[in-house]
Amino acid sequence: MAKEILHTNDSLFTDRSVPDNTTTHNHNNFSIVFLPFSPLWQHLRKICHNSLFSNKTLDGSQELRRMKLKDLLNDMHKSSLTGEAVDVGRAAFKACINFLSYTFVSQDFVESLDDEYKDIVSTLLSAVGTPNIADHFPILKILDPQGI
Repeated sequence: MAKEILHTNDSLFTDRSVPDNTTTHNHNNFSIVFLPFSPLWQHLRKICHNSLFSNKTLDGSQELRRMKLKDLLNDMHKSSLTGEAVDVGRAAFKACINFLSYTFVSQDFVESLDDEYKDIVSTLLSAVGTPNIADHFPILKILDPQGI
């Protein structure tokens, strides 16, 4: 019975709320993360599943992960030679961003351990993760009482 309910009414369970602040510049219409359940979302999800996260693709990127890990270890080794303290969080962040950017556009985005990209990601996460009263009371979206 549960299988039948979930199979015939799966769209009721797959849709999720979209934070109001992601709709400001129509980001919710172009991002798989915020796109509501629809044929476009299903198509993009299928592309991600088949092209980005398939076993073949992940196995094929193993050498890239090794290369980025070597870059991380080289950065730490350089710091140890100069006696400089290593901020492991910043170094890991750089390695993750460079892995993702190299995967998608074959180029490292973060050359040094400056805080520019970390600030951008932190601001984005803060903006999306901040509770917004307008998400719960749609009438308040016009007023934006929290200025989010």
